[in-house]
Amino acid sequence: MAKETKKTTTSVVDINEENFEQLVNNMGKFSDDEVALADEKDAQEIKERKAREFNSIKHEAGYQKGRIVADCVYAKKAMEAQKKAMKKVDELYERIRKGELDRVDYEEARDKAIEDAVKEVNDLGKTRRASIEKLKNQYPNHWTYSWDNPFQRLNRAIEANKQG
Repeated sequence: MAKETKKTTTSVVDINEENFEQLVNNMGKFSDDEVALADEKDAQEIKERKAREFNSIKHEAGYQKGRIVADCVYAKKAMEAQKKAMKKVDELYERIRKGELDRVDYEEARDKAIEDAVKEVNDLGKTRRASIEKLKNQYPNHWTYSWDNPFQRLNRAIEANKQG
């Protein structure tokens, strides 16, 4: 059977000449229970901190995954709009080559195809921005703008390598 130790607290009024030395020498000492309690609190604080860190990482990863998916969907649809415009310009070129169109009609139709593609890409951009705003709103207590930094660097690299 474990021996229970009780520590009695002595107030300043209980101090006298006979117990003064003993009380003063023992005032700064900690009991085993106090040390165990402090260790338990430290362990609990570490667990709670790690849980908060994990949740922060989980939220950041979820946001970043959603953001990259939104960027990829936008890029894919923008490329489809470019392909559609390119296909239209190719069709117009074939028609002018066969003599079915004159230069003025060709240029008007080409400009309209490009203008339609620009409008479509602009609409896609608005949709992308709205989607990203909705995504950010799912993390109201987080600094989502700082989570964008790695992807802004990635997007700049992509854009820089498109330059010819």
